[in-house]
Amino acid sequence: MDTTTTNTYQLDLFVSNIADGSTAASRIYRLMSNRGWVGPDEIERAARSAKGRPVRDYMRRLRDIRNMGYNVQKRRDPNDPQGFQYRLIK
Repeated sequence: MDTTTTNTYQLDLFVSNIADGSTAASRIYRLMSNRGWVGPDEIERAARSAKGRPVRDYMRRLRDIRNMGYNVQKRRDPNDPQGFQYRLIK
């Protein structure tokens, strides 16, 4: 299976999981789909499983969304000069 076929399959699988929120990446996508800025605390809460179990590396799920072709913009948090906020562009 070539890279294009693999990426298409992953995107199809991801889109099918958005409806039921069965993966951390799909829950983060649903949080960010309103195109507003969100902080890492909100992303971490969205990534938790339905049973409340934390995801070990929730920012990796954000990278997964980027790898599927979505554009995630990053900026400094206006209320915390040490922090960042993220939003979904596409």
